[in-house]
Amino acid sequence: QYPEGTGTTFTPILEHTINKYSLSVAYRFNDILSDNNNLSIGLRYNFNQLHSYEKILTVFVNEFNYASGFVLGLVYSLNENQNKIGIHLKSGCSFHISNVENNNLDIDTIGNAYAIQAQMPEWIEKTPYELCFEGLFQLDDDLQVSAFLSNIFWGEIDRTILTNQFDISSSLIFNFNKSISG
Repeated sequence: QYPEGTGTTFTPILEHTINKYSLSVAYRFNDILSDNNNLSIGLRYNFNQLHSYEKILTVFVNEFNYASGFVLGLVYSLNENQNKIGIHLKSGCSFHISNVENNNLDIDTIGNAYAIQAQMPEWIEKTPYELCFEGLFQLDDDLQVSAFLSNIFWGEIDRTILTNQFDISSSLIFNFNKSISG
């Protein structure tokens, strides 16, 4: 039913979408330090587009903002790619939305015109920096172990609930192809 006294309802819309466009380059150096050891370096540039859309009745604000970032990584492969260690750094980015105003003229059901002003407040959205160490080690022909250490750096941000985070994970990888045979 309608809210008391208004006779009408509406649904406000608030949408935020980030589109990421990337360009990557990588190069592999063969036989570094000894035979069958390789070093790979890679760089990815990210161009991010933030689209913000707010609408109440016929009043809307439509804003685009852009930010860029990068990922830089190194992988050292030992013994013909059976063992690998790597590190990568992912940069954060900041979206800065300035004050946006949009004036619209709306006509009510009686035919009276009234002006409504919509304004999106100024805000800044940040993504964190991330530093990761990774390893993949061959224990035997059918078994590998992987390890992943990650630290997320939020830096200075207004939200007190976001703190730097440290993550450790690992896994065992077992090859079933040779073990299961008829």
